[in-house]
Amino acid sequence: MINNKLIIAVIMAFHLSLESCETFVGPDEPNMVIKDNFVLMSDGKLVPGFGMGLNDGAKKRDWIRGDSTSLKILYPGGLEWGGVFITVGGDPVDRLKPWIDISACSELSVVMKGETGGEEVFIGIKDKDDENSETRKYVILTDDWKVYQFSLSEFNTCSLSQVYVIPEFIFHSCADTAVSIEVKSITISK
Repeated sequence: MINNKLIIAVIMAFHLSLESCETFVGPDEPNMVIKDNFVLMSDGKLVPGFGMGLNDGAKKRDWIRGDSTSLKILYPGGLEWGGVFITVGGDPVDRLKPWIDISACSELSVVMKGETGGEEVFIGIKDKDDENSETRKYVILTDDWKVYQFSLSEFNTCSLSQVYVIPEFIFHSCADTAVSIEVKSITISK
């Protein structure tokens, strides 16, 4: 015969342990505080807890590819604009955006290259409240792997204590031309 008091005691103990392990992060708390070097992408693959979005003026959604060594961004051209963005917390959301605190860090490094060299891209970061007013850094890529380093202080429209997008790859000055780039790694560092 099953002892009902024992079952109730086990259920109560399990419930109490769940309460002490609460994993929900509220809108006023960061998902993570980064104080040292943090690899966000390696060999074209994001670490758990981050996601990727894609948007453009024509609502095309087929210009990202991945393989075992890099993320390939194949901007089709002929669009008014387009962007690929890495988001905190997984897939992009419109409301109650999760965020990380990188205010103790000073640099964003992206290892990337163009298919032929001369490809143009803008790199930006956004905080959880940004609605497309972010600072963007213009880059002309070579056709060899290169580390592109950006001082986080240069992204002066972003609150580094509440970052939601890190980074974004924006194409618009070259909107009429197809652009192919590859991204191997993304690192935030002190």
